[in-house]
Amino acid sequence: MSALKNVPALDLADPDVTLAADALLCGNDAAARDAVAAVVARIPGLRPVDVGALENAHYLEAITALILNVNRKHRRRVAVRLTGLD
Repeated sequence: MSALKNVPALDLADPDVTLAADALLCGNDAAARDAVAAVVARIPGLRPVDVGALENAHYLEAITALILNVNRKHRRRVAVRLTGLD
């Protein structure tokens, strides 16, 4: 199971931060993905997005590396938000 890699940890830890991000989830156990998605959905401003099997985790790790570089360059804490999903 892979989850929350693309959401800044400092933002998750701070109840005063308003989140507006997607938490990308992947794993080989659909029930586990559903359980994690239910927990993520309870965090205001986070939307769980199931991105499939655990084999997709390396894509999430690459996105995380990109986000870290953007954060360093712009001195911000950015996150992913996908458009076109209901």
